[in-house]
Amino acid sequence: MRPLRASTSSSSGLPSVKVAFSPEHSELWSAEALWMIRKILSISFFYLILYLF
Repeated sequence: MRPLRASTSSSSGLPSVKVAFSPEHSELWSAEALWMIRKILSISFFYLILYLF
């Protein structure tokens, strides 16, 4: 992935992810997996803003 500074976007996408996955599987997720999901969501959100504007 490209080293973009997309970390400025807040964790607004995390609640939707927590709702999408059942709470039973949340215990199987490690901190690195959650960090990667947050990074992918922030980068995709960054590209979405660039695409819309």
